[in-house]
Order: sequence, then C-alpha cells, then structure tokens
Amino acid sequence: MSGRSAQQAAAVHRQDLAGQRLGADIVLGWARDAGELAVAVRKSVPGGVDLVVDPAGIGGDLIQAVRDGGVFVVIAVVPEPAAERGVDVRRVSARSDGPLLGRILADVADGKKKTRVGLTLPLTEAAEAHRRSENRSVRGKIVLTV
Repeated sequence: MSGRSAQQAAAVHRQDLAGQRLGADIVLGWARDAGELAVAVRKSVPGGVDLVVDPAGIGGDLIQAVRDGGVFVVIAVVPEPAAERGVDVRRVSARSDGPLLGRILADVADGKKKTRVGLTLPLTEAAEAHRRSENRSVRGKIVLTV
C-alpha cells in the first residue's frame, strides 16, 4: 500500500524527533483520547485516512479517522470497534515464538537491533509503571528491574 503516513508523537516538543525521523509525512501531537486523535487526523486529512493500524489498542472513536470504506486494523488484545460507514475492521493476532524472541533479544544485547527504553523503575514501583503505561506518558518500553 502506498500513500502518505501519519504518526502520533508522544508530545508536541518531540514531533520532529519522534515522527518525521521515523518517516511519517504528518506528525500529530499528543491527544487525550481516541476521539481527539481522530479529530486531529481529520484536520490533516479532511476526508479521513485509508487505513489506521492500532497497535496500542486505542480503539473506540479512533475509527472516525478512517475514510468511508477504509480499513481499521486492531493488533492489541482489546475489543475492536464496530464497523461503520463501510469501514472494514480487522484483527491481527500474533503467536508466541520463543526461539525468535531469543534471537531478537540476543541481537538487542549485541547492539544489532535497538529498542527504545522510555522509563526504568524498580519492581517495587510496578503500580507506577502501570499508571504511566495506561496514561501513555512514556514513549518507549517501560522496564522493571529486580
């Protein structure tokens, strides 16, 4: 599929760094919820986008960002929104693959692959890590140390 891409940046001051460096044509600032994000997308692309891929499970009103007849893909384990306006709602599932995960972790340890760690906390602060994950205030992985 070709076309322009949009990406939500974790914070307005990170727009260029986070979005355009990753190849997005349109970088959107932080939104409080799915409805606000959909409005921001429609401001940038008035007819709506052809496709939304939702790996974070934002769901809900985010479907409003998709043009009539477009596609909305849910990856996270959350309920997908009801189809509307001819939008094709799909779910993508993954299966566990221990050997592949082991190779990926080895590549990260060797510096061949990079991951973004946004926050490191001790295990005793797991509740805080969960709160930060829920409010999406951390860009990158949250690591708990023991």
